[in-house]
Amino acid sequence: MTIVPSQTTKEEVFLALGEPDEVSPDGNRLVYRWTKVKAVLIIVGPGGGVSIPIKKGYKLIITLDERGVVLHREFHEFHGELEDNDDHPRSQERDELRTRCTTGGFC
Repeated sequence: MTIVPSQTTKEEVFLALGEPDEVSPDGNRLVYRWTKVKAVLIIVGPGGGVSIPIKKGYKLIITLDERGVVLHREFHEFHGELEDNDDHPRSQERDELRTRCTTGGFC
């Protein structure tokens, strides 16, 4: 699914991405956050080893108009980790769409 300003509705966003991680008090701003492991650094020495995940955080902010139609969308990338909701019942579907958003550079 592509989130298109002036076309995509709040209901379509919810069906595609599930419940947002954050909603503004007026309900017109939805925020989705997630983290992906981009690489794993493995350090091995004489006494053992350690693995360190290298993570990248993502944030999608969707602004809706008074009719519940997408007005604007912003996509941000961060180094490190953001709080994620992997226990969300639609998290796998949401991750698939988020991967498409990240890979394509747009949502």
